[in-house]
Amino acid sequence: MFTKSKKILLLYFIFFHCAVFAKESEKKDQNEYLIEVPKVYKQKLDTAAKHLKEAIKLRKNNLKRSLAELEKGIAADELLIHLQFEKVTTLIDLHRYEDALKNMDTYFIKHPTSPYEKRLKLLYESTICNHAETLLSSAAKKGISKKLKTAAFNCLTAIGWKNWDQKDDLILSVFKRLKEVNDPIWKNFLSEANQAMSPKTKTRTFFVTNISKAELDILANPARYGSVPRLNTFQAESVQPDIDRFKVALKLFSQENYKAAKKELSSLIDEYPTHELKDSFLYWSARCEEALGETDTAKSTFLSLYQDNPLSAYGVFSLIRLGEYSKPYKEQSIQEQPLEISNTLEATPIISHITSLWALDTLLRFNLLDHARAEAEFLFRSRPGGYAFGSADPSESLKIAKTFQKTGYHLGAFSYAYSAVSLKPDLLNEEVLKIFFVSPDEMQKSFLNAENETNIPKELLHSIAKQESAFDPQALSRANAIGIMQLLLSTAQDLSRSLTFNDLLTSDINIKTGSKYFHKLLQRFDGNIAHALSGYNAGPTRTSRWISDFETEYGKGFIQQPDFFIEIIPYKETKGYVSSILRNYFWYLFLNEGYPKISLEELNQKWQKQKNNQQEAQTKK
Repeated sequence: MFTKSKKILLLYFIFFHCAVFAKESEKKDQNEYLIEVPKVYKQKLDTAAKHLKEAIKLRKNNLKRSLAELEKGIAADELLIHLQFEKVTTLIDLHRYEDALKNMDTYFIKHPTSPYEKRLKLLYESTICNHAETLLSSAAKKGISKKLKTAAFNCLTAIGWKNWDQKDDLILSVFKRLKEVNDPIWKNFLSEANQAMSPKTKTRTFFVTNISKAELDILANPARYGSVPRLNTFQAESVQPDIDRFKVALKLFSQENYKAAKKELSSLIDEYPTHELKDSFLYWSARCEEALGETDTAKSTFLSLYQDNPLSAYGVFSLIRLGEYSKPYKEQSIQEQPLEISNTLEATPIISHITSLWALDTLLRFNLLDHARAEAEFLFRSRPGGYAFGSADPSESLKIAKTFQKTGYHLGAFSYAYSAVSLKPDLLNEEVLKIFFVSPDEMQKSFLNAENETNIPKELLHSIAKQESAFDPQALSRANAIGIMQLLLSTAQDLSRSLTFNDLLTSDINIKTGSKYFHKLLQRFDGNIAHALSGYNAGPTRTSRWISDFETEYGKGFIQQPDFFIEIIPYKETKGYVSSILRNYFWYLFLNEGYPKISLEELNQKWQKQKNNQQEAQTKK
């Protein structure tokens, strides 16, 4: 028999050895994590992926069986971020809108940083409205249930006033029911609908014909807050004297007073050595030196700008102005690194990162590329405590960039490759450039077809797609721009009325439509690529107004110079957009054709020149 003290000693001995064994196992597991997915996780991940793949396969022909496969995958308790998203979309396709909405609510709670967030929010808008319309179609002829009223109001809140006209029948029916039962809110509903909807809608027409003018005048007069008086800024001091002085320097440059412009720019460089516009100051100072015949000094500045940041717009503009180059990177290629995730890590990832890497590995093995891209986005956006996975080491960053490129998540690939080159500039070579300026194989045919149809070089179309969406077919912006070329549905429908939201999520249709729209802008702006790009980003009407104003202030000749035009664009976003795409265009041409020995002005007019050459050739025939 064991005494009490011996039992305690034995338990302590067992506990101690279990702890040591657990620690050794944990150490072994951590090493295995960096080599391959541990068996205990691999089995569950593979099960989940198998059901996900089968569900996708069944989706076209048998939605109920597809849903059953998703439920089996969810039971494996892995890849939930993907399986539960697919479950929501399948429930919508089955017209089970109430169930879909419940699952969406749960999804947003469980996965607040989901890569499907934007798509789900758009799906929520359509689903809540479909739910309201389904409830309305099955409701009694009179009266209104709390469920219907809640669904209708949720729908209208989700879509916003600008889309209320599209729900004319729903709004009119709900209004009639509210008024029939004398619901206290009917008057408020009338007031809001009167503001939100256009006069030609059925709802507004019903108001006019069924409610007395006196009552309607009262109800249609909304409560508004008084306007805030504007501050008198007369003779107020500038809050950004550095920017104002830079504008003065550009004005002097446009007047060809290069000496005075250089003096102002030199002063800005001395006074603001770490200014965010330092590269701008340096570039235009070199342009002044160039114009003054100070060639050696100008070349030195241009070379420094390129060498400091060859991937920036000013770096490329400087490279073009130098015009004396062999290949602007080291000839030797970096050692080829395997793309398998399992053997690319030297550090130990945190839990959310390692589980995401395992999921990514699984999705790639099962060829679930759309979901792998979404998982890569999730990994990229997952930064607990501000910790960005793998970005502290240049070689590791480059390995991750390649992995992201394999999944098709190019935005992450760009970011990690940029991090690698920033930390270790001599990594830049043709292989790395092809990560930054990628031409996705699966989209090549679409871009070539668009080039043949519009005569816009595929390199320029790639440049736009890279900047707009990083080649993500599912990209959705805050302004509801859609797909690879980031088109608004209204803009696309101006070119083809039959196009739908889902059409624009199809790569081929999106590229074709975006190319047609850009071709239209090139024609409007006389082939000036920088002007057309500004129109694509900020709108053609606004760009035309800018050009008119700029020509008055600076002269027509300077507005035709792409670098000068970019510098004076009032919108920071548009300025960065146009300059980045011209940078992209240069590098795409470089990778496809070799170093393009043309001026920046010639690069900017390349489409127009090609068009003129083709017209001349046809005339000779």
